[in-house]
Amino acid sequence: MRFYRGIAVPENEVDERIASIRLEGLKDTSGKSGVPDLKAYSRDGKKWNRLLHSTKLGIDLTRKKGAEVVYACGDRKSALYYACVHNVTEVNNHPILIQFDAPQRDVWVDGRDLLYNVLQLWDQHQAGIDRNRKKEVVQRTLLMLYGEAIFPYLQPIFTSEKDDRRLALTDLAVNDAKVVTPHYRNKKWICGRHRTVFRNAFCVRSPISGSRIAATTSIKQPFAPPQCDVKISDLLA
Repeated sequence: MRFYRGIAVPENEVDERIASIRLEGLKDTSGKSGVPDLKAYSRDGKKWNRLLHSTKLGIDLTRKKGAEVVYACGDRKSALYYACVHNVTEVNNHPILIQFDAPQRDVWVDGRDLLYNVLQLWDQHQAGIDRNRKKEVVQRTLLMLYGEAIFPYLQPIFTSEKDDRRLALTDLAVNDAKVVTPHYRNKKWICGRHRTVFRNAFCVRSPISGSRIAATTSIKQPFAPPQCDVKISDLLA
């Protein structure tokens, strides 16, 4: 699978950073586990179903192991938003677009700016909410963005009042390769948390070796964020 990562660096370091990425690749430098790692379970259908339907399901089960990751998008325009808009600061003022390849087994949906928030809080922002109508809107939108494979995770979330269980079920969803693929193909623009704008977002297992870097490009043209088709504010209203 081809991925695109948009970053911004000081203008006087552009050539040095591009050369370094081409040689050394990319790696997580945060020192944190970026995503719950349930890939071993997700490849075993019986274990996965037992976990999904466990009455004891909670983040104590889903977050025993974490993976270090690099954040990226599945399309060029989403990554250009991060390179040219979201990641630009007074110091890091020059955008760079990085293309690299990774196998699907090393990919998670990045749910930080939409999925976790919506599935945790979909019914908690409005007094007197029509839960059935709100559930239909959320379900229809998430099926559009993440495909039919997310459906088994939505139903128990909609019927659960426990935040811990909702988080754990979302942990399962972001690990599911059957959810990754349709989200990779999504063409709808999303306005997520922290004013992020993207079509899709992923976590890719770190490190990414230099041999897997397909291209690293200095971006000189401006990028105008597109109009959004889906807004997190609407789903949480």
